[in-house]
Amino acid sequence: MDTTGTWGAATAGPKRPLKYVARWSDLILLGIFVRLALSAISAGTDDVGIWRRFGERIDTDGIVHLYRTDPGFNHPPLPAYWAMLVFQFTRYHPGSFPPVFRIPGIIADAFTCLLLYWIGKRRAMRAATGFPGFMSVAFAWSPVAILMAGHHGSTDSIYASLCLLAAYCAQELSSPFKCGLALGAAINIKLIPVLLIVPFLTRFRSRAQAAGFIAGLAIMAIPFLPVLIACGSAFHRNAMDYNSAIDYWGIDQILLQAQSVDKYAGLGVILLAEYYSVGRYVIWASVFALALIAARKQLDFYTIGAGAAALFLIFTPGFGVQYLIFVLPLLLAADLKIGLLFSLLAGGFMFIAYELFWDGTYPIETVGISVRVHRGPGETLAALAWATLICFVYRSVARHFGQIPVARAHIPV
Repeated sequence: MDTTGTWGAATAGPKRPLKYVARWSDLILLGIFVRLALSAISAGTDDVGIWRRFGERIDTDGIVHLYRTDPGFNHPPLPAYWAMLVFQFTRYHPGSFPPVFRIPGIIADAFTCLLLYWIGKRRAMRAATGFPGFMSVAFAWSPVAILMAGHHGSTDSIYASLCLLAAYCAQELSSPFKCGLALGAAINIKLIPVLLIVPFLTRFRSRAQAAGFIAGLAIMAIPFLPVLIACGSAFHRNAMDYNSAIDYWGIDQILLQAQSVDKYAGLGVILLAEYYSVGRYVIWASVFALALIAARKQLDFYTIGAGAAALFLIFTPGFGVQYLIFVLPLLLAADLKIGLLFSLLAGGFMFIAYELFWDGTYPIETVGISVRVHRGPGETLAALAWATLICFVYRSVARHFGQIPVARAHIPV
């Protein structure tokens, strides 16, 4: 699927392309610098304090004890060890914890820009037209990506980048094994990317390819083994049974607004409680349906990954603004126009959500952002961003059912 557009000719002479490449790279580097600058003046959200507390407790009592005693610790072990190292490094300078902790997320964003450039370059070479840097610049200046990596203080930017890498390894490098390694690495950062396993697996066309993919995943499961052996039941309770908070996003937003109308208030309360308990199964059912379509219609891996991430955000029974970065890199690679629209709408929603909890002082701190509150125009932007994801999934499925040709992975049979 070529989404780069016609931003210039690849055969426009030897000097002109180099001039434009320099301009793209300058814009990308400037976008990364904006993240670093924002991080330097930002204390972040509640998540920063939570991660610092996790790091301190692991340093004191060990990670197994934390899993057993803190139901709120629902993360894989690797980012927790990073939090411990950052805590040790900044022990006597607590104000340094937020910017140091965010460094891997900013590096991940830089890597995402590089991946998107490589994807654009391959498409430009195949089509003999287009500038490869546009997707990369779009991500470098995405308000969603900037706010997440430069302010929020979570690990979501990292696994989003690794999910794009997994799709790149399968689509461009024809390597199911590397795809499995990359996706397994993403799962080591947060468990949400497990949603991509089945859609990717059904897309491979032979048992050997599927075996290579599974082998990569199996290798990357090794960091989980000590924790599972030492406290498997506690890990399952914390991580597998976890549901985010109900907030004004998607289906929850519709049901919360229904509760504000007397005629529908009772029904809204009942439906919201029911959906909170069954929503995760709706997500899995929709992802399995996407996997079947992907196997039949040979969707490219970027569309598959973006579709699974979009379905998570469409049907999630709990929400945190940090989830919005999950879909963005894959969405830009799958459908640039929709990716840009989602980036602007979701970025506006995120900015309003943060600004509401900022008192105007420095360093910028937005503690309380996870509290369910009305966000005024932010709720409208959230609804539009949510609708954009629905349009993407519908267009992707309908397009391929309509027999419109798509880009296929260059994986030998």
